[in-house]
Amino acid sequence: MKNAFKYNVSLIEEDGWFGHVHHFFGGAFSMAYLEKCDIEPTYELFKKYGMKRGFAFWSGWRKTEPKSDGWWKYKYFFSRQYHHSTRSAFSVLDTPEYWKKWTSGPRGHRHKILRQVAEGIIEINMNASLEDFITAHRATRNSTKIGPLFITRQKFLCQHHPDSVRIFLASVEGKPLAGAAFLDDGVTSTYLIAFQHPLGKRYHLGLAIIDRWFADSLGQGFKYLDFDHMRDALDPSSYSGYTDFKSGVADYELKFPTVFVKWFGKEK
Repeated sequence: MKNAFKYNVSLIEEDGWFGHVHHFFGGAFSMAYLEKCDIEPTYELFKKYGMKRGFAFWSGWRKTEPKSDGWWKYKYFFSRQYHHSTRSAFSVLDTPEYWKKWTSGPRGHRHKILRQVAEGIIEINMNASLEDFITAHRATRNSTKIGPLFITRQKFLCQHHPDSVRIFLASVEGKPLAGAAFLDDGVTSTYLIAFQHPLGKRYHLGLAIIDRWFADSLGQGFKYLDFDHMRDALDPSSYSGYTDFKSGVADYELKFPTVFVKWFGKEK
């Protein structure tokens, strides 16, 4: 059993899947969370990680439901409170000409981007520092501005997992106007956070970075690109823009409309 930081949390790690258990009242009561993973939730599993009694929340990745009985099934209204996102998208890197799977809009913009890169108007730095990323982000004053929590998380990742983070900055005539950070894990790279200055929109810098992410990930042998959060039914309308943007370059979409909940107590 591994305890996370100073909090009374046990991290579950089984067969490459992860979850966690929060312990309360000296371990008398616990809450277990297995989100988007295929760990089979059992009393024996939770007992291994210090749980005596409490509730478990489970949602699968490939599995659609737990094997055991006694679970309550909650749908979208509960699921959207539990999941980081109930709708996401990803692409499979199965061809060097990945852009041919994009919709017509992004394909056309890519052609213009490549021309401006060749002319030296647009420059993509694929080895940007976190400090440069934050500086460029602070100069951005629009709706795509990243919240302080995401910056704090990015600092943590860069400090503790520097080899798993790639940071890209896109500049126009030497001025950084857009950036994105990607988290690499196994054969998957995830589009973690991004921003774009209003002046960068006419150059489609967000797509310029995405295109370079595709190409660089393909060259490094990644198999999947995870676009993370997409707007679902009750998400704010402000999510619509980046959802439409991601939809134009993603191969597939996933939805996680349900969560299973069960009470676990001491075995009789």
